[in-house]
Amino acid sequence: MATITTECTITNDAGHNLVLSSSNYETAAETIKKAETTTFTLTMPAIYLNAAPVYEVGSSLRWIIFWTTDNQVSTKMFKINDPPDWKKVANNLISHHKSEDRLISGDFQYTALASIESQPNSNGQVLTANIYATAHKPRPTLPMVIRMGTIFIFFYILIILQSKYDEIYK
Repeated sequence: MATITTECTITNDAGHNLVLSSSNYETAAETIKKAETTTFTLTMPAIYLNAAPVYEVGSSLRWIIFWTTDNQVSTKMFKINDPPDWKKVANNLISHHKSEDRLISGDFQYTALASIESQPNSNGQVLTANIYATAHKPRPTLPMVIRMGTIFIFFYILIILQSKYDEIYK
């Protein structure tokens, strides 16, 4: 039976260990420690269509790396309490290219990247995936700006009224 071999390199810069929660292949790395890169090989029958390890990132989110034997790749993240939407994952497949996803959780923005290409002169693929976190400071939204402006105006009027009150009753 013909097989396809995928050389996988996963880099974890998410600030938490990555723990494999499910995979349709046994040889996926079980744990990828924070700030580490791991490499492993997946060999699957050529008649199979895809591989999809799912990693838990700390206790906040799940990261899915999904690829097909015809060099399409998708990466998606979901909050830990949300079930993975496999339709979104599959609809995100990109041929011979990179897939990217971003998710804000708590004070961090997580970015996941994945790319896949054929191995030259072989019946295989090279998959590279990376997840990293950066500090996230929310931008002021219009309702937030309006609220802050209203509070400022309220206190400004209060100060003016207090000064007028002091002028009248002194």
